[in-house]
Order: sequence, then C-alpha cells, then structure tokens
Amino acid sequence: EVLVDTEPSGVARDERPLVEYLLHSTSKPPDLVVATGVRAMRFYIRNRHLLFPERPLLVTGIESRLMRSVELGASDRMVTLDLEFSDVARTIRALQPNVSTLALVAGASPPEQFLLGEARREFSEADSGLQVLPPERLSLEDMRERLSVLPPNSAVFYLVFTFGADGVQHENDQALAALR
Repeated sequence: EVLVDTEPSGVARDERPLVEYLLHSTSKPPDLVVATGVRAMRFYIRNRHLLFPERPLLVTGIESRLMRSVELGASDRMVTLDLEFSDVARTIRALQPNVSTLALVAGASPPEQFLLGEARREFSEADSGLQVLPPERLSLEDMRERLSVLPPNSAVFYLVFTFGADGVQHENDQALAALR
C-alpha cells in the first residue's frame, strides 16, 4: 500500500486535522509515503514523527536546486526535475529569432523566487541580446496588466505562480489561465 500526499489547495496553520486524517485513513501504515511538491514534502518532514516515521519517503515533482539543503533519511529517495533555462533561451531564439524581450512570470513564495533567480541568471548568460524582465513580486492582477503592455517581439516564460505578492494563493493552472 502506498500513501500519496500531494500539495493541498490551501495551507492550514493548524496541521493537526490533516495529520489526524492521515493517521486514521488507513488500517495499517503505508509501505511508502510519496510527497509530490515542495509543500507536501515540507508538511510530511515536519510531521513525520507523528505519521509514519519508520516508512521510506519518496519526494518527487521538485526542481533539483530546491533540494540542495533538504536532508532525507537513509531509506528515503528523491526523483527531481532539472530545468535547463539556458536550453529554453536557445529554443526561444530558434523558434522566434526576433524576440528581444523575455518576461518572466513567477510568484512571490521563497521557492518561486529562488527558481526565478536561477532562471534569470541562466537566461541572461545564455543570450546577452535578450532583455529579461523579472516579475518584481507582483500580484496576479498586476502581473496580468504588466504582460498586456509588453513591447512587440516579446515572449513570456511562465515558471510558476502559486502566491502573489499580495499574499493571495493561486492554483497554478488557474493563475496561468488568468494571465492569458
């Protein structure tokens, strides 16, 4: 039996109800716990001692650079993503040679800001002729307005948008749809 714990749509400050639910939702402990995404992983690691401390953990769905400071147990494993922003820059140029401006879209949470910094650096290194516009920690509405006034020959790179600068949480796919 495998328990799959994915990122919830909302984060409660009091995690006890979710911990209680997980403890009582199964008649026996799972053989493996799978945490998909940063928030699910952090939740499980914070509460592991209450949940299934003897069971191995598989962490997945996270960019590898976000895992640098995470310490997992001896029986735990991770399957991460490696985003190659420099390859994305070259592909943008190959598909649209006239692109001169690249607007980056990312939310304001620490993981989003970390990946944004990595993307910005790699895009700039890969193509010095590409003006890279960072999102400046905007709300979703402000981001939408900013994208609507981009100059000709612009491209948009949507990284992830789960928290706006106004503190509002967004489902990633709904944020993307709102920016179209």
